[in-house]
Amino acid sequence: MIRKRFLSIATFVLSLLLFDAVVFATPAVLEPNTCETKNIQTNQGWYWLRTEGDSVRWVFNPLEMSGGIVPKSLFLMVHAKVTNGLEGGSGYETTLNFKVSGNGITKLVKVRLHNPFRPVDPEPSGGIGYDAYGWGGPILDRIWQGAEKIVVEMEYMPKWQYSPKGNIQVAFDTNPKSNSLNLGYMR
Repeated sequence: MIRKRFLSIATFVLSLLLFDAVVFATPAVLEPNTCETKNIQTNQGWYWLRTEGDSVRWVFNPLEMSGGIVPKSLFLMVHAKVTNGLEGGSGYETTLNFKVSGNGITKLVKVRLHNPFRPVDPEPSGGIGYDAYGWGGPILDRIWQGAEKIVVEMEYMPKWQYSPKGNIQVAFDTNPKSNSLNLGYMR
């Protein structure tokens, strides 16, 4: 009788632990509430950072994170277009520096954009092979925990002009629902 009761309790506790691991440790995404651009040229819905002064800024509301649960960590998840110049080639990659701000604190978060397209070809590709993906973080807890908003900014980087691969250009879709930039977290 005692053994049967112990097994029942143990099974119940194990079920709760598995439920917690499956339900509460699933990845989730926070989309931006707004996205603003400055001095940026658009081409087919994508905003290209091509010259100094070009910038894009996303604003997130961390209170919208799923179920009010405080996540364990927070990451930038990026989908952008990368090429070697105006009407450029395919397969290019680059590293971006994003300014992430919240609670009066600003830190740089590096994101390496990987392009799965091969080969790298400097000849005009008509947009084929521009898509690149990456992530950065984790973002410091003190930036986002308890913050009313999180601001992520990306500015044109002059070093792109001097890249051995050409004048690297990066573009973002600024529709907040586009998944061009999201915050990913474990809940």
